[in-house]
Amino acid sequence: MSIKKRGTLTILASLVSFFVLGPIANLTWDAPVRITSTMLFCALCILWTVGMMNRVIGRREKRYFVFLGLFMLLWLIERAVKFSPFLSSERVERMLWYGYYIPIILMPLLSLMLALCFGKTEKEKVHPKV
Repeated sequence: MSIKKRGTLTILASLVSFFVLGPIANLTWDAPVRITSTMLFCALCILWTVGMMNRVIGRREKRYFVFLGLFMLLWLIERAVKFSPFLSSERVERMLWYGYYIPIILMPLLSLMLALCFGKTEKEKVHPKV
């Protein structure tokens, strides 16, 4: 199978699963569906991170992509636990409430640092000269 045909089939399968499984998840909205969607998003995040590690050559850029993937995973898992109906401890709820914003704040920062890294050699500094 050619790469173009495989890519087309992957996109088609993704769109079909999105438009078929999405409404089913909204209609049922049970805990197994939420857990399954979180696991699916985590798997996609891991696949994206591994794909970026295989495609990117620079060590510094790879590092930023790995940290970005880890923060996305942390955010997804924390979101799943934060909105879980089984959470009963007020202290844990408060820690999850404040901890939820750590990846939200750091993901754009890492993306900016990653954008500043592109086009520079390993020896050049990342920050611009002021």
